[in-house]
Amino acid sequence: MDMDRERLTSLWRGYAQGTLRGEELEQFLQTLDDPALKDSIRAEIGELLSTASNAAPVDDIVEARIHERLTQALSKVTAEPQRRFLNQTYLLYAAALVLLVLTASWYVWMLGFANPAESEMMNQGQLVRKVPLAQASEYVTLTLGNGSRIPLDGVKDGTVAREGGTSVVKRRDGLIYGSGQTPTSAGLYHSIETPRGGRYQVNLSDGTRVWLNAASGIRFPVRFSGDTREVELTGQAYFEVVHDAGRPFIVKVGDARVEVYGTHFDVMNYQDDPEIRTTLLEGSVGFRSPGGLTMLRPGDQSKSGRGQTTVKIRTGLDVQEIIGWREGRLHFGGEDIGQVCRALSRAFDVRLEFDERIRESFYASFPEHGRLDVVLKALEMTGKVKFEKSGDGWRAVPHS
Repeated sequence: MDMDRERLTSLWRGYAQGTLRGEELEQFLQTLDDPALKDSIRAEIGELLSTASNAAPVDDIVEARIHERLTQALSKVTAEPQRRFLNQTYLLYAAALVLLVLTASWYVWMLGFANPAESEMMNQGQLVRKVPLAQASEYVTLTLGNGSRIPLDGVKDGTVAREGGTSVVKRRDGLIYGSGQTPTSAGLYHSIETPRGGRYQVNLSDGTRVWLNAASGIRFPVRFSGDTREVELTGQAYFEVVHDAGRPFIVKVGDARVEVYGTHFDVMNYQDDPEIRTTLLEGSVGFRSPGGLTMLRPGDQSKSGRGQTTVKIRTGLDVQEIIGWREGRLHFGGEDIGQVCRALSRAFDVRLEFDERIRESFYASFPEHGRLDVVLKALEMTGKVKFEKSGDGWRAVPHS
């Protein structure tokens, strides 16, 4: 492919800003497969990232690594026609998403090897917020049926409580409720709450596993009895429900409920979000709202506004990205700025405001959200938003 440096630069700048369409987008994608442009593309990657971050020039190893990963990622997308829409919008989405993933990875690499003086300057800027990527138990609280509250970070592994003939055991990966409870535990409820920036896991008495995201809570019976297994959720949780055809598992979320028999699914029910979302990974679930029952299939996500009877269904989603929060990953699949800021606020325990004039949607995935500055920098590179210091937090404003 014959292409001068000025044209190549123009394509890459348009790609980074998400403005390429039609033939220009196709031409850009073709540059990745042209061996003659390999060196030029690597140089453009280095210049683009260094300019965006006001950093020193990127060395050859980083340029080569990013070019290789970008090429592989886009090749994988285009090699799976059954999972993509045959239009330019999807290709633009994939390209922008991959760029943000690689940009975040690059910043992690660069910041990890920054010299002490540079690291001190970053910390003085009060932008860096770290979140543990392993199981986070700090300030996770277990509330017993008698009202006692147990901060789980303050107790050692082993039996942390015994109530109604039931033992609650803390392990490295969360809490476990035994299945051999005595009848005295019937009607006894416990609850677990996670802080902003924390996550936790619990194994319920029927063997169902629940992962709680940041700023979430679940209330559940110590021993399931009767014809159903019911829990109440605020915030976000991922469930792996043990099959029991005679006793459906029900997750109560406000005036709605998710009904299942044995399946893997994610429910998001934060009170400051305008809608409830249920994402199905495998099996079958029904979302019952005041408007009736809506069935989901694997790969579907239901979205229901609070107090509304209409339920919208999104299909063909990358559900593994949606539940990536369990490992500390972040994913935005066409979210508005409000949803992005609320998610970041919960993940990093930081105040984030936003200007409602920002109308764009954001597509981005981050392998690890251990540093807030990495995420904000990558989002700014879309050309859609800037983050300014505001009191003890930050404010998203339109990109000028």
